[in-house]
Amino acid sequence: KLDERIEMQEAKVEKLKAMKQAYLHEMFPAEGETVPKRRFRGFSGEWKENKLGDITSINTGDSDVKDADEDGEYPFFIRSEIVQRSNKYTFDGEAILIPGEGRLGEIFHYIKGKFDYHQRVYKISDFDEKVDGKFIYFSMHKSFKDHAMKYTVKSTVNSLRLPMLTEYEVKIPSLKEQAKIGKFFKNLDEKIAMQEAKVEKLKAMKSAYLNEMFV
Repeated sequence: KLDERIEMQEAKVEKLKAMKQAYLHEMFPAEGETVPKRRFRGFSGEWKENKLGDITSINTGDSDVKDADEDGEYPFFIRSEIVQRSNKYTFDGEAILIPGEGRLGEIFHYIKGKFDYHQRVYKISDFDEKVDGKFIYFSMHKSFKDHAMKYTVKSTVNSLRLPMLTEYEVKIPSLKEQAKIGKFFKNLDEKIAMQEAKVEKLKAMKSAYLNEMFV
């Protein structure tokens, strides 16, 4: 029964993730188009194309993996989904962080506050007044992987270069619509995280019962 509960909970997580992907494709314009298929009521007009480098500041960090400290005060973004800790911060503000090699277009971090970041991690920050950082974050979820894989530099792993980010085209509606879209996907991410936490809780419960009910 416990296994069945875990499977059911995992199915809920997958359903929410599939829903998110469907909304990403419907609520952002497809390639070659300037309006999305699905839109919040009250918004109209074409979205305007902007190069990411024209509306943000983009650079890499100075830190190395050896700078990580599990008891560090600040988040430390490395070339992984896992966020480590650091005793120093090298930036304080709103930013999107993505690794410069490996699983391009699959790993994104968003933060507001103090943090450190690896020398092969790109920081996208200092957003233009006409753009919402959270909107840019979810827009990149939608289409950056396809863009990156077209221009990736291959060695032993896929590698990202600065022009691939600065030249990336972002379609942008009004600031008010951006904020509404960003909030919608933020809430959806929170629901996914909550359901994933339930999966981990059930797995931990199962592990505890296994230890207690077998000699």
